[in-house]
Amino acid sequence: MKTSGWLAIAAALFAAAVAYDGRRDLLALPQTREWSARPADGENGTLAGVNLRVVFARAAPLPEQPDSAVLLVRLALSGPQAARKAWLDCSATLIGPDGSRWLPVTGFYDAGARLAPDGQSNLACMPMPFNEPPEGGEILSDQAYMVPVSLLGDLTLRVSAQGTRPEALDFALAPLMQPGF
Repeated sequence: MKTSGWLAIAAALFAAAVAYDGRRDLLALPQTREWSARPADGENGTLAGVNLRVVFARAAPLPEQPDSAVLLVRLALSGPQAARKAWLDCSATLIGPDGSRWLPVTGFYDAGARLAPDGQSNLACMPMPFNEPPEGGEILSDQAYMVPVSLLGDLTLRVSAQGTRPEALDFALAPLMQPGF
């Protein structure tokens, strides 16, 4: 009887310790997950007081891997500075028709120079740049992805930020295909 009593007390203390330690993670869960995504109105959408616009989506096949392509998506964010503060930790995720996901490739800084019509490269999704535009001006950001060529016509871009989650915006993408990268 004594052993089973100690085991019950130990199990109760263990459960209490796990619950106490997991409380932080449980409370932070809504800021890390996108549970409520809604479709944007075409290429434009508003979330948490910030207007988002898909400026363009362009893709080019990779010469070494013809079944893969580099996809460059340029976003424009605009809105009052107070609303843009909620857009820290911006996330732009591609979602395929089967639910597969792609995050932007980091270190692909020349993708903008090669695929953008203006030949310019911008930083990844960041609403508070060091050279902040005047109130109401747009902040441009570039996201580069490596995706299968076969899925280029059926991708969704899901955009959210720390201050907007669990809400997110979904943009249906129709990238313009151009010659090899």
